[in-house]
Amino acid sequence: MQRRWMVLLPLLAATAWGQPKLSLDRPEIDLGVVYRGAVKKAKFTLKNIGNEPLKILQMVPSCGCTALKRPKEVLAPGESDVIEVEFSSATFRGRVESKRVDIQTNDPTAEYATVMLTADVREELAPVQGSSLAWFGAVPLGKPSDYRLVFKNVTDRPIGIRGFKAPTGRVTVKWNKARIASQEDVEFTITLTPDREGYTSDHVDIEIDSRNQPIVQVSVMFIGQKNPS
Repeated sequence: MQRRWMVLLPLLAATAWGQPKLSLDRPEIDLGVVYRGAVKKAKFTLKNIGNEPLKILQMVPSCGCTALKRPKEVLAPGESDVIEVEFSSATFRGRVESKRVDIQTNDPTAEYATVMLTADVREELAPVQGSSLAWFGAVPLGKPSDYRLVFKNVTDRPIGIRGFKAPTGRVTVKWNKARIASQEDVEFTITLTPDREGYTSDHVDIEIDSRNQPIVQVSVMFIGQKNPS
């Protein structure tokens, strides 16, 4: 009986050790200060510290604001893979703490793992009303409608407006001054000409001469309605 146990114990130990094991070098990534509209990149490393191949079954960001480089599907024992993450700050302001990358592997001791992303999103031309959304509500098709937003230069230097870009052409922008002094306000008039029925989400990019925040993005939402016949 003693001999049988002496044979079984090494076999059990070998079975317990012979498995894949995921190791993350950065379970949390602090992106630091990100100016609104910018894309910040970071990297983290996956490593198989087990004795069997590690399969990367799934790697999914928690929202569309985060993009990932596709990982290797299998890591051999001792092999690593560097994953590049891109965080887009266009729809955020203030402290961001809830974004993450979820990882699923065949590691039997920890099937799921998470890499958390944090960032401090700041602005140099900030909306006075706390939002950069132009909500037009119901608007007749083909009829121009205006929405006004006020922004403040919160820096200690002047900011100049260079122009704007609208991806669809249904939105234009005018401003009441081309150069905004420190702590001064500027008013933007957003003009929308609806060209489709129903709820639509759009945006317009206002270009400024700030190196930190060259684009101020304004979200535009409306409900297009047919004109009564």
